[in-house]
Amino acid sequence: MNTCLEDTATGENFPLLAVTQIGRAPDCEVLIKDPRVSRHHAMIRKVEGSYYFYELGSFNGTYVNDRRVTTGHKLENGDQLTVVDSHFVVRLSEEDASTSDDMLGATMGAIQRLDAIIFVSDVQGFTTLSERLPPEELAQAIGSWYRYVDELLVAYGATADKFVGDAVLAYWRTSTLDNRVNALKAAGAMQSTCDRIYQDHREAFDSTGLQFRSGVAVHVGSVACGGMSSTEHTLLGDAVNATFRVEGLTRQLGNVLVTDSFVEQWPEPDLFFDSVGSHQVKGRAQEVGVFSVKAYPE
Repeated sequence: MNTCLEDTATGENFPLLAVTQIGRAPDCEVLIKDPRVSRHHAMIRKVEGSYYFYELGSFNGTYVNDRRVTTGHKLENGDQLTVVDSHFVVRLSEEDASTSDDMLGATMGAIQRLDAIIFVSDVQGFTTLSERLPPEELAQAIGSWYRYVDELLVAYGATADKFVGDAVLAYWRTSTLDNRVNALKAAGAMQSTCDRIYQDHREAFDSTGLQFRSGVAVHVGSVACGGMSSTEHTLLGDAVNATFRVEGLTRQLGNVLVTDSFVEQWPEPDLFFDSVGSHQVKGRAQEVGVFSVKAYPE
């Protein structure tokens, strides 16, 4: 048996791919023709041998084992998915089930060494949002963020490596100037996305005195890119850890930060960046030069 979603009403099986879209749009792999289902209602993404479910900001929500999904949820064999009146069961193949439990039993894909552009974004103040927003509003806001972020990363040529709770890790495989420009454009688009989500849920945010913001860090460094197969890859290495640590500085230094290695090839860096000093980040002996972004390429 291949890994799939089984429709409990019809018995139809929908294979789970690297990315599986659920909704009523014609391009969805799991097509549900119900006007109460959003066009792109949810997605399932395979990450490091496991399948993760993401709600994409639908109005009516999605439930896994009778609990509404608000952030990324790792799926297990036999989990029950409910999308309005459609019900599915997760059926993991024997290989996928064993991979989920024991990564040592899997065959790793070839490891590549890349000089990559690494992009990390994280929803700021997520704990406070979780405490103050009603669950249905939180699910719609975070789900919209997943969907918009996935779309904008594709638009600017990035590969979304993984969504981790309220954060995303993405990368460009080469650190050319064109890719650096696209990465900076993506960081600017991320801020517009947050404004859009805030406007979509303004009444809920204003009633709690909250905003919707995400920090972004962009770095260039050497990474190892490998995975569970020839098509499923993930980033590893010091440069990835450094990018996550720099993103943690966005609470103090500005919503979008880039590192000195990212700024290196810019012909006129003073037009786009302001230095905010060198900073020690956890896990690194050497300080990282950090810049805030004051302008974005057109």
